[in-house]
Amino acid sequence: MNYLNKDLSQITSEDIVKFCEQKYPEGFNLDYKKEASAKGIAKHFAAFSNSRGGDIIIGVEEDPNTGLPIKWEGVKNSGKIIESINQSASMVKPLPSYDYRVTDTLSNGNVFIIIRILEGDATPYYVYNDNNIYIRSHNITKLIDLAAPDYVKLLFDKTRKAEMARKNSTSFVRKSFAKAKEMSEKER
Repeated sequence: MNYLNKDLSQITSEDIVKFCEQKYPEGFNLDYKKEASAKGIAKHFAAFSNSRGGDIIIGVEEDPNTGLPIKWEGVKNSGKIIESINQSASMVKPLPSYDYRVTDTLSNGNVFIIIRILEGDATPYYVYNDNNIYIRSHNITKLIDLAAPDYVKLLFDKTRKAEMARKNSTSFVRKSFAKAKEMSEKER
């Protein structure tokens, strides 16, 4: 069972436990965190937004060598964690699109927190007061080398392409509406 196929609002703690038992490794769209730390999560918001989006599961410890989950005990449910997540997101400019879910409670009283970060269309995303631009590469969040201007250009081009797609879609909808309106007026 792959929880990634479920709507975020439907994911349970049991789904996360089963997912971890199947030993899914961290990857391009998945990162495990034993606990939430503001600095560490902010760069993931930027990296996932600059890449194809992804999920962070808080409450799962991974093997640093393999990226496989080794413990999935959850975290204590406190408002401070959610506040920390929102503060981490607000440290990223432009503000990334994301949602989060606090699962139901495990038998030990802990919960999992899943943060789903969407691919951004206003790239590059960066952490405020940090001169680096982060991307997701395989199972790690890494910074773009300043000597790699082609990749930075790609991120800026991504924004331009998204803006052009929005303009084209808006134009198409307006033309379709005008044509439909014209046809309905002729029918009357």
